[in-house]
Amino acid sequence: MLLRQLNIAPRAALGFALIAVLVALLGVFALGQMSSIRDSEVAVETQWLPSIRGGDEIRELMLRIRTISLRMALDEDPKNIPTYPRQRAQRKNHCLRQSGHHARGPAAL
Repeated sequence: MLLRQLNIAPRAALGFALIAVLVALLGVFALGQMSSIRDSEVAVETQWLPSIRGGDEIRELMLRIRTISLRMALDEDPKNIPTYPRQRAQRKNHCLRQSGHHARGPAAL
């Protein structure tokens, strides 16, 4: 019952000081959490994102290979046929190089 014995001014000052200390502690906790969030963001930026981009390039190359194969199957002009295997081989080699980089990790990209 110590608070009841205090006048209103000291009691209000004590309440305000308690709230100020709580806000300061909350601020210190928030700064620690922001640091943790920043570390996570850096990990995503340096490790995950290059890998995702590499996988996306592989997917794009695979779609191009499928398109070339479809052209080979549907093209009726015999003079175009010799160009398709060469294009497919180039895309396949590029795809294999990309998948090798992807397997080694983000530093290889």
